[in-house]
This record gives sequence, structure tokens and C-alpha cells, in this order.
Amino acid sequence: MAVLIPALLGSACALFIAPPVINADPAIGLMSWLNFVEGGTWNTILTPDSNNIAENIEYPVTWWAPGQYIPIGILHTLGFSLGTASIIVSALGLLLFGLGFAALARSMEIPNQSLPWVTAVACSTHYMLYSFGHFIGGETAQIAVWPWAAFTAWTLRKRTIPFIIVLPLVFLIGAFGKHSFAIYSLAILVFLWAEALRDAKARGYSPTSLRLLWSASYPIVCVGILFILGRHFLIDTSHTPGTQGMTDRNFWESLGFSFFGPIFGLLGIDRIVGYLSYHFFGIKSEDAWTEFSPTLSLLSPLPLALYVWLTLRRALVDRIAGITALIVGLIFFALLWSGGAISYESRHYQPVAMLLLLALGLRLTDPNRLLSWGSRVILTSIVLFGCATLLQRHLNMASPQTHLSYAKAENIMCDLPQPVQKILQRLAGEENSIIVATDPGDILITNRSRHPTTRFMLIDIVNPIERHGRAPRLAFAMRAEGVDLERAPIIRESFKDYDPEEWTSYEVDGWVIWQAGDVIPLREAETERS
Repeated sequence: MAVLIPALLGSACALFIAPPVINADPAIGLMSWLNFVEGGTWNTILTPDSNNIAENIEYPVTWWAPGQYIPIGILHTLGFSLGTASIIVSALGLLLFGLGFAALARSMEIPNQSLPWVTAVACSTHYMLYSFGHFIGGETAQIAVWPWAAFTAWTLRKRTIPFIIVLPLVFLIGAFGKHSFAIYSLAILVFLWAEALRDAKARGYSPTSLRLLWSASYPIVCVGILFILGRHFLIDTSHTPGTQGMTDRNFWESLGFSFFGPIFGLLGIDRIVGYLSYHFFGIKSEDAWTEFSPTLSLLSPLPLALYVWLTLRRALVDRIAGITALIVGLIFFALLWSGGAISYESRHYQPVAMLLLLALGLRLTDPNRLLSWGSRVILTSIVLFGCATLLQRHLNMASPQTHLSYAKAENIMCDLPQPVQKILQRLAGEENSIIVATDPGDILITNRSRHPTTRFMLIDIVNPIERHGRAPRLAFAMRAEGVDLERAPIIRESFKDYDPEEWTSYEVDGWVIWQAGDVIPLREAETERS
């Protein structure tokens, strides 16, 4: 029940209040899945070639691991809508996480009387319920596998052959869902190595003994090598968010959030700050945390001291939480400082946050009343915040004042008003159309209606490139106000072989449908402009 109730609550909100939004990350992955089931190359997107849009080109999707979209893709191929498929995957992922979390907690000596409560809290946190409203496939996959990986590692640590055979496979399953699982795999191995040295020291071995170092290290090294080799050959990691040199972050911008991230992840504090900064000051979350980064860096000794303190504690759950937080924080700091394109979001730190939650759960039965009642207050606050933000998120999505609209074809919410959806679906149903989009979600809700000769082109409006060649018909939709007024000319001008006079536009429900080439008359249009 501790696992089932949060899963049912999240599913009910998605089924009866407002269906989910498919985040851009899994949406791009689903584009590659659709290409694959239609006969294309595995894990690639089919798109018009920018050098000649009359021709097609496939490019690999390496930024995200394939597991973030495969479960929902399989369900979609079986006939489920994207919204229903994402709800099923979110619910199953939460159930899998909850069961694994309970198994890990029991192996980490959490008292039986605290276990149901701690498990219920873990399954009711902000980020555990977030995917029911905004589906982010990688996080769902990672957090579902993570507790089982830690549980397997701890259970098999003294059975060398099963340990070396099974653990790399579990790590590969996690890495297939999200690239950053490799970081958490390393943290597990470091923890096991530290525990092996600790046990040997307790038995009277000298820490400098070569025999001790060999017996403690070789199974872990074997697992690490097998995992690295398997990941290299099975998962394309040639270009990922961890690739160096893509951003320009200095030392202070990288340090603070790297170590505060696990603590923020317990409550989703970064989401609160991002929401407040945007709605009251018009500052995006990423920019807000960039501004706060010097302050966080100055305060970073506080979480560091907490993690070191946990590492030195007697309780097993404290040690795994402390060591994992230190290793993960150091790696994320190195990745951010070296130019990795990793966002300031505590969703990346959820496995560590769950270990910190376990450490809180251990103190529910502590003789010290301050620790006991303090833990209860914090855990209760986590549950209330997680459930409150779940309801608030779905109620806002269903509100008439929201900017989102319901896409019936896929049972999801999206930015496109329904009249615009119908027009794009009509255009996609015509022969030899190219539908241009800046949001992969727009492509997903149009795909069911597309003619076999219709192609989709996803473009990066921030870094536009020149496109050459001609096709029978081009079409795209942009808002008729705000920043889209500036973006529409950028898109039109990027197609170098089309004259400005060829473009025709129609305004519908606050959006503008642009066409070039063989223009299709649109009855739904309210105003024609050129």
C-alpha cells in the first residue's frame, strides 16, 4: 500500500484531471522510435537534409539513452496513445522504484516499524510524482532501476562470481535508461570498496596490506571494466550532456549546486525557486540559479560537512548516503566546470536524495526526541509538498487560463491550440509536405495524420542554420505575439531557396500558420496576412 497509493494518486490526476505533457527529451527519442518502426535505422531521426531539403538524412540520437523512450514507444506501437502510455510507464516505474527502495531499506537495516512510512514518503516526493504531469523518460528509468542496483550490489558483495556477472548487467540496464546512471554506478562501487576495507580493518588486517587491497578491489574492478566495455559497445555516448566544452561555467557557478543538489532534490527546492523567479521577476530557473551560484558556492562547506559526517557514522545507511553524495557531487562539479551541458535541476540527483531520505527515516526511532520529531516533520513536509504540487500541477494544466491545449489524438497536453493542431494535421496529410517545428511534441501530435511522403523537420531556433533546396510544400506554426514574432522571420529566412514573396500566412486562435510552395487553402483561418 505504501507504494500503490502514490502510484494510484498520480495516475488518477493524469487520467481524470489533465493528461501529461511529453517533455522534449523523450519526444525527440520517440521521433527516432517512429522512424525505427517505419523501417529506419535504430536510434536515428529521419529529417530533410539541410543541404538539400528534397533529400532525407538520418542522424543518431546520442544525447539521451534509448531506454528513456523505448517503454512508451513499445506501448504506442501496440496501440496506446502517448498520454496513456506515459501514465502506464510512470506508474510502473514508481511501483518498481518503491519495491526496490523497500528492499534496499530493509537491507540497510531500517527498522521494520519505519519501513512502510519511509517507503510511502519516498514514493510521494515532488519528483517521484512529477512524471505523471510532465513525462521525462530518463528520470523515470533511472530511479526505477537505481535502488535495485544498490540492493543487488550490497546483497551479492560477498559472492564474487555472481557479483561480477550480475552487477554489470544491472548497471547496463540503468545506463540504457539514462547516461548519468554511470555516475551512480561508480558511487556504488566506491561505497562497496570502502565497506570492504572497513570490514577487513575490523577483522585486524592492516589498511596497507597488499592482500587486503587486492581482495577488496579486484571484484569491483572487474565489475567496473565489464560495465565500461558493455556501455561502450552497446550505448552510443559520443555526444551527451557530459561532453566537455559545450558551456562556459566558471568554478563558482559549478561548485554550489553540485553539492546542494541532493538536498534540494528532497523537496524540489529548485522547482520552487524557478517558479517564483519566473512568475514574479521574469527570470528563468537556469538564469536564477546562475545568479545564486556564488552564494551557494560560499555555503557549499555546509552540505560537504553533512556528507562527511554521514560517511563517518556507524549506521550503514548513513555511510552509503554520505559516500554517494560526495562522489556524485564531485563528479557533477567536474562535469559542470569542464563545460558539460547539464542543467541546474535537482532531478539529476534523485538517487542521492532518496538515500538522504533513508538516513532521515533511520532517525524516526532515534532515542533523541529532537532527531525523532525533526525527522517526522521533515518527512511529513516532503509528502505534503509532493502531493500538493501534484494536484496543483494538474489543476493548472486543466484550467481554462492555461496556455496548454488538449491533443485528443495522443491524449496529451501541448502548446498548440486545437484549431492549429487540426490545420497541421491536415497539412501533414497532404502529399510531399515538410512540417517544420521547434518543439518535438508538435511533431508527435501531428504524426498520426501524416501522409507517407510527408516529412518533419525539427529546428533549433537558438542556433539557426542555412537550409538549401526546395520541396513541394513547407509549413510551420508560430504564435502571433511575443518572441515568436521575431522567430518566424528567422525560420523563413533560413530556407535560402525560397523568396520572401512565396510565404503566405494565416492567423488562427492567436497563432500564425506559414506556408511556402504549393499552398493549401485553410478554411479555419481567421485572418490572411502576407
